[in-house]
Order: sequence, then structure tokens, then C-alpha cells
Amino acid sequence: MLTKLKNNIDIFLSTIFAILLYHLHYGIGTAIFTNINWLLKARHDWGAHYLGFSFYRISDWSFPLGNINKWYYPIGTNVGLTDSIPLFAIPFKVLSPILPQDFQYIGLFILVSYILNGYFTVKFARLFTTNKLLILFATLFVLISPIVIYRAIHPSLCAHWLIIGSMYLYFKPVNNEKVAYNTLKKQLVLLLLSGLIHPYITFMIIGFTAITPLKLYLYDKLISIKKSIIYIIISMISLILIWAIIGVIFNSTMSVNTGYGLYSWNFNSFINPDGFSAFLPQLDKYSDRQYEGYSYLGVGMMSLILISTIILFTNYKWIKKYKTLILIFSVWLIPLTLFGITNVITYNNKLLYTIPIPKIIEEFGGIFRASSRFIWLLYYTIFLGALFIFIKAKINSTIKIIVLGLIFSLQFYDIKFLQTYRKLELGKYDNPLNEKTWNSIFSQFDHVSFYPLYTWDLVNHYDYQDFGYIAYQNNTTFTSAYAARTNFEKEQDATKNLLAKINNDEIDENTVYITNKENLSAFSIVILTGKAKALYIDKYYVVYSSKKNFPVELSTENKAMTNLITTTLIKPNTFKKRNISSVNTNPDAIKYNIEFSLVNDKYAMFKGWASTTNTNTNKQDSIFIAYNDNGQYHFASTEKIVRDDIGNVFKNKAKSYAGFTTTIIANENIFKDYPVGILIKDENSNYYFQTIDKSIFNLNYSKVKKIQLPTITNEVYDLNLEKINKLEEIVEFFGWIGSSKIDNQKIEKSIIISNKKDNFLVYTEQVERPDVQSAYKNFKNGKNTGFIGKVNFNEIPKGDFKIYIQLKNLDTKQVSYIDTGKTFAN
Repeated sequence: MLTKLKNNIDIFLSTIFAILLYHLHYGIGTAIFTNINWLLKARHDWGAHYLGFSFYRISDWSFPLGNINKWYYPIGTNVGLTDSIPLFAIPFKVLSPILPQDFQYIGLFILVSYILNGYFTVKFARLFTTNKLLILFATLFVLISPIVIYRAIHPSLCAHWLIIGSMYLYFKPVNNEKVAYNTLKKQLVLLLLSGLIHPYITFMIIGFTAITPLKLYLYDKLISIKKSIIYIIISMISLILIWAIIGVIFNSTMSVNTGYGLYSWNFNSFINPDGFSAFLPQLDKYSDRQYEGYSYLGVGMMSLILISTIILFTNYKWIKKYKTLILIFSVWLIPLTLFGITNVITYNNKLLYTIPIPKIIEEFGGIFRASSRFIWLLYYTIFLGALFIFIKAKINSTIKIIVLGLIFSLQFYDIKFLQTYRKLELGKYDNPLNEKTWNSIFSQFDHVSFYPLYTWDLVNHYDYQDFGYIAYQNNTTFTSAYAARTNFEKEQDATKNLLAKINNDEIDENTVYITNKENLSAFSIVILTGKAKALYIDKYYVVYSSKKNFPVELSTENKAMTNLITTTLIKPNTFKKRNISSVNTNPDAIKYNIEFSLVNDKYAMFKGWASTTNTNTNKQDSIFIAYNDNGQYHFASTEKIVRDDIGNVFKNKAKSYAGFTTTIIANENIFKDYPVGILIKDENSNYYFQTIDKSIFNLNYSKVKKIQLPTITNEVYDLNLEKINKLEEIVEFFGWIGSSKIDNQKIEKSIIISNKKDNFLVYTEQVERPDVQSAYKNFKNGKNTGFIGKVNFNEIPKGDFKIYIQLKNLDTKQVSYIDTGKTFAN
């Protein structure tokens, strides 16, 4: 026993230091299963990973095994797409009946990854030395690797032991066929484990599944090329089978259009500490998204690289001796590195060059758009290479230990802030919501829904996690969720179905809706007709079926705000006859846009903006929907909305009070039989009226307009034309476009469809995209990037059309376009 411990003292010490360093970086309490506060308090991905498993726990078992049917409802997602680590999630779901309700394994997984990072570094270092102290120092360098500590925001991506382990198996000397096959079995295990952890890690390990048997064939000459190929095929089939069983594949939209290059690697990344160095300054990045390529080496490691480079070139025979081994390794290292760098070449905040690439690479890159993570293999090649070259050097061991000790101390001090900046709160989640009140509501329903349905930030940042936690506690479904891949088409369908239902004066009895003041009007009909009740709680509005009767304790403030819902915010609104002596009906007196309209036999809903053209401010204006019956005007009031974008259009902030929304109890015959329009009363009691085109009231598609193609844009935009939906007579376009260089609220988007002869402009409606804002945090007003456009086939000639997006800058009035790369046929 003592002999075994002595022989493995390096592994034992590595494990001890892994635990100690984990405690330094996060606190050992984060590995305790019932401590969940640190995850949800973070207000970022940790909470999403925790909720992903929590809703997986309460979802019914189904096939594929990783399906989650109670989160991202009613669409559903998969535990492999919530970064909740299927390797742990599936067995813990089996044990769920005996686990406490507040249960997490995220901390345990990071801790295990630390231990295994150390373990495989020890195994790798043993190939170069038997000196336990040198092995320990190599392990300590890896245990404080900046990229692991930095990546803890995505726990599943901390499993760098899979990369180090694969490198170890590749470089491990093999002297007989039995050892060769044993090595391949272990590599297969690492591949399949990676498939149960994270696809990005898997992609890195896949290369070793090819080059390790290739090395055994070409270098060690222990297996045949036929057996190498069979091994690769069996490995890939096994991986695909596991992914199919879990549901990671064949279950989602894998790629994101034009995603490749968005997360490119910056050529300053090895020396850019991003604010986490005691010595070096933070360097600029070309894009905020380049955080994905964080690969700071550390001042200590840079010093060691310099020393090891000198050693290597004074002993160049090493290179010659292992030339074949290095060449085979490069078969995977080089293409993976190039793929990680992408075709967008940057240094600091400068774009140096964009290399044209084949469309197939661009589309494949869309699957792994956070491609700069793939620089990690090069990182560890340099990192471990420097360590092992120095350890192998013909230098006195005592001197090597002293030098490594000094360099490690320098490294440790350099990244001290990175190691200690996280101050994580433990214990039960301290929810900012009043859980007692919300539990009393959620317990009465099967489904909990945000409105808008899939937003992450309803009132406060990432408040979907606060409500998601309470929904999980009550075993209900919940709409808003984080997933690596979402289905925008199904999200739009779910929203359409909900609006169709509530606009038909129906509300689901088993669903409670949580919304904010800006979106409460969507429920106007069901509230006004008494089909639904509405409450105000903690700055949120709660809407549910009147068939539900249960007590809810409200504070004095919440009671007062609840009373205002039907007396002020949503009050019965009808046309009322009023006498007006004089009305300005000049068509140029009012500018307006009806952005949304719905008219049926019970009511009419309108949303848009309107402003008079001859005044400098519209702050005191009153906006009405009105109709003229033989000189008598009938008014229906609207709720005003501040629209900064309209102020920008007029280049006058005082004109920002132009937005309005209204729901009018009225028969559709009024809109058929009378001239209905916008009526504005200004601060001097002057009245202005402009008739609305009747086609607005039954708008199913946009009228196209033949135009000259504008100039192509020279701005950098990210875009995704997600869906081209062909119906019986209508084609619909869904997507988003945005840029980090401009205010996206100030860009008016339209569709241009172009054949060889003509270009047709299709106007679009804006769609809020909180998912885009969350994904592209450097977008200003990123939620204003979405659009929907519709065109009737009868409006355009037959043939094939290219699809462009026209962009109009509302400040400069500059009009340009960008090619989506998509086409459709009429």
C-alpha cells in the first residue's frame, strides 16, 4: 500500500492541489449539491445550466433520453443543448426521486475536471521525467491555466482533461500490438465521454480519433491501415449513436447563418490578459465576441516559452528525431487552428483581412460559430511543449526545480486577480421575487408563460431565471429558456397561436401569463371582456383565466397598482361622438405609420405612431382613432408611448411622444363603411385628421414597390434570414440583421427581391429579438434587429429571385443593401 502511494505520490499531490486551487478559485462550498445561490445569483449561463437540469429532472422520460419537455415550452429542448452536461444529468435524473429539490452538480463537475486536468498532466509528464517535483510543477501550471479559470462561465468547457488525455495517448510510446489496441480503446472512451459533455470539446477530440491510429500505423507500425480505418468508422458510429440516443443531433437547427467568423481569434490573444494580469495591460479586441478566443499564456509561461525555444533550437536533433510524430500530430493541429482563427484576420482592434472561403466551410463553421475555442489545442501544444522541453533538457534537476518554482511563482502572481475575483454566495437561492406570493399563484397552474413568450429579460436582467426557478419548484412548464440552439420559426408560431387565441377572446385556463407594462395591452380583449383577471405583483403583471379562483396576498402597493389596470391602463374604449368646429384635413399635416392592426367583428387593435408636421413638439398632443360620419367625428382614445426612434426620424427629441397603442370595442362594419383615420389634438386644441388606407385593416401582405437597387453597404452586419415560408398565395420572410457599430433602432429594414430584370421592395414589420440581444451583447438596441415581411405572389412576376435586405439609416437617410445569400422561386 505504501509502495503504491509512493509510486503515485505525484497523482496524490496533484489531486490535493487541484482541490485547494478549486477552493481558491470558487470556494469548496460550490461543490456541495444543495448550494445553488452562486449559480442563480451570477445572472448568466450558470443559472441556465442549473435550470436546464432542474427542468430535465421534472420532465417525463422520453426518447431521445435527453429531451426536456417542460422548459422552452411548448417547443421543448434537450439537456445537451442547455450545457447541463448529459454525463452527469442523465444518472442524476435517475436518482432524482431521492435527491433534494435544490440540487446541483455544476460545482462537482468543475472540481472533477480540475482533478482530471491534473491527473492527465501527471500521466503526460511521466513520459518525460521521473522526478516527482518536476511533474508536480508541470501539473500546477496546468491547474492554474488561465483558459480553464476564464472558461468556468461554461463549466462543461472546463473539461480540458479530454484534450490533455488525448495528447498523452497520442505521444505515449507503444511497443506492441496489445498496448496499441489498449490505447485506441482509451481514446474511444475519451471521445464518447466528450460526446456526453460538450460538442465543442468533442470536435477537438475527433481529430485524435483519426491521428492516433494513423500514428500507430505510420510511426509505430503496429496496426494496419485497414484496421485504422475500421477503428475510425466504429468510433464515429458510436459517437453518432450516443448523440442520437441523447437527442443532441436530429433535434435542432444546428447552424446559424453567417455565424462563422463572428467569434474569430485575435492575433493578440496569447498576450492579451483581458484585464487579468498584474503586469500586462488589457489590449483591444476587434469585436467583443472575441472573448471566446481568450488564450492568455501568462507572464510566467511566456518566460518559460522563451527559455524552451532557446533549448529547442540548440538541440534541434529533437525535432529531427520526432519529425514523423510531429508531422502526424500537425495533420490535426494545423487545420483545427486555422478553423479556430477563421477567415477574419484581426489584431487588436484592426481588421487586417477577410479571406474568401468556400460556402461549404462557411456553412459548416455556422455549426461551430464560437470557433476561436478551437485554438485550445495549439494553446496546450505550446503550453505543455514549453514545460516538457524544459523538463527534458540536459540541465541539473535542482536547477530545473528552482527555475520552474520561480517561473510558477511569477505565473501565479501575474494571474492572481483571475484566480480570486469571483466572490460567490452559497446556500439557498435568495430570489428577488416574493416566492410565497408567486408560489401561491404558480401552484394553481400547469403552465407558466412570459409574454413576449421567449424573452429572457422581462423587467430585470435575466429575470427568466427567477421565474424559472419558481416554476421548477411547482413542477410547471415554462416558456423562456436558454438553449444553445433555438427554433425561431416555432417561437413565431407559438406567439401567433397565443395572440390568435387571446384576440379571439379566449385564454387558456391552465396557463398563467407574466408580462410587463409595455406588453400588457396584448391581453386587453380578455381583460375587458372579463375572460381574464390581471394582478400587479413585484413590477410584473399577471394575467390568468377568470375561471381560476384562489386567494393571493397583495401588498398595499400591489393592490393599488392592480386597481389601476382596468381603470387606467386597460379601460373600456369605444368610439364616442364629439363636436369639433374645425379640423385640418390636409394630407400633409400628419405623418403616421400603423405598425400593427387587427380588426374583427368584436374589436380593433392598432399600434404605431403619428405626429403633426407643423409643430416642434408633440408632448402634449392627444392621439385618437376616429371616423367621420357626415361631418360628425367619433373618437376612440389611445395610450401614448414614447418613441425615441421617431424623435430620431424628425431629428427632434421633442417629437418622441408619437407612439400609440389602443384596443377599441367596435364592430368591423365601422371600418368598412366609414373613413377611419388618425385624429390628433395638439396642445392648442387644434385638430388634425388623416384617413387611413382601408387596406391596412386587413393587411395580409405588403404591397411591393419597384425600385432601383441601392449601393451595397460597406458596414459590417451580422444577419440571419431564418425562414422563407411559402403559403398558398403569400411568401413570408423571417430573420434579423444587426451591427455592433451602429444603433440598431435607427436602421429601417426592408426586403428586396431581385430577378435579372427588376428589383422589388417589400416593407417589413419590426420583431423584437431579445435572443439576438442576449447573443450579441455589444449590439446597441439589439432587440430591434428582427423583421417579418410578406408579399403576395400575384404582386411579382414568375421566376427566380435573389433576396437582399435594404438598410436605411434614419439619421443620415443613407440607403444601402446587403446580400443574404438566399433565393426563392415564384
